[in-house]
Amino acid sequence: DMDSKRKISEDVSENTSSDQSQSRALTTPKKELLPEQKARVWIDRELEEAGWKVVDRSEYTPDLEAAAIREVLMTGNKEADYILMLGGKAVAVVEAKKSDIPLDDPHLIQQAEGYTTRLLKWFPAFEKPLKLVYVSNGKEIAFRDFHVPNSEYEQIETFHRPKDIVEKLFRYSTRFEQNQQCSESDGEKTADKRID
Repeated sequence: DMDSKRKISEDVSENTSSDQSQSRALTTPKKELLPEQKARVWIDRELEEAGWKVVDRSEYTPDLEAAAIREVLMTGNKEADYILMLGGKAVAVVEAKKSDIPLDDPHLIQQAEGYTTRLLKWFPAFEKPLKLVYVSNGKEIAFRDFHVPNSEYEQIETFHRPKDIVEKLFRYSTRFEQNQQCSESDGEKTADKRID
């Protein structure tokens, strides 16, 4: 009986050590990151430096005040590279590409702007469609604010900080409300409600 226990113990330790050496043989040396992965590492760092908590979609919780969620599911079985969330609501899209893609690439812009209208119905958002769009190739960032009529993409040094986004959204929502009040005033004098 004791001999059989010893034999089983020896068999287990032999199998374990051979399994470990096999698994070591199967592990490959660290791979070089693909170009788009390199871009995302840079983008993650830039977002975090601007004050955004970068998380995978499975790690996101609504109590995160300012988060950049990676690979958010969208309608049409698409995934946005990042959605910026403030106070539990989507406020902006960030589209990532590899470094050899210029920021004015029409496909990049079309893809990024397409995501502004592809949030799932239940997904909380400050406004739909989203009006703030970033594109980055891992070495440069461009930004467009669709609140501004005839705006174009402009290259920026860093991602906007969460408080900068709050200020932008507040400014535009206040203007929108003021415009609504002006247009509903039925001929009343509206000079005091004019927007500067």
